[in-house]
Amino acid sequence: MKALVIPGGGSNGAFAGGVAQYLIENLKRDYQFFLFVLLPEVC
Repeated sequence: MKALVIPGGGSNGAFAGGVAQYLIENLKRDYQFFLFVLLPEVC
């Protein structure tokens, strides 16, 4: 099983989504599981 785990939120999440799209569409990577992790910032 191949999983793609992408951390981030806000603009980082938008960038990571673009990277995921590039990996899947342009490099023809195949993933069975996707996980986008959004964690609130700790101040």
